Amino acid sequence: MSFAVFVHKVNGHFEATLAGSPEVLASALTREEALAEIQTILQKRIWHGELVLVEAPLQGIAALAGKYGDDPTLTQIREDIYKARDAEPKE
Repeated sequence: MSFAVFVHKVNGHFEATLAGSPEVLASALTREEALAEIQTILQKRIWHGELVLVEAPLQGIAALAGKYGDDPTLTQIREDIYKARDAEPKE
């Protein structure tokens, strides 16, 4: 399993943080040690918990995306627009 980890140098040490969860932090003298430490932290979290994907319902304008994709009226409008566009003189 792969996770996005941000690594940066702070006061002579390397810090590795889990992207999106800055509280998951490892600090070490070398980049490799910081990455090994954050890997250990992540392994412990996964061992004691469960990683799941949760769908969030779309709201607002995003909820309309694809809603009318099969509407034959819109299909005809789109085809007419493309036909008109293609008939325009090219520069």
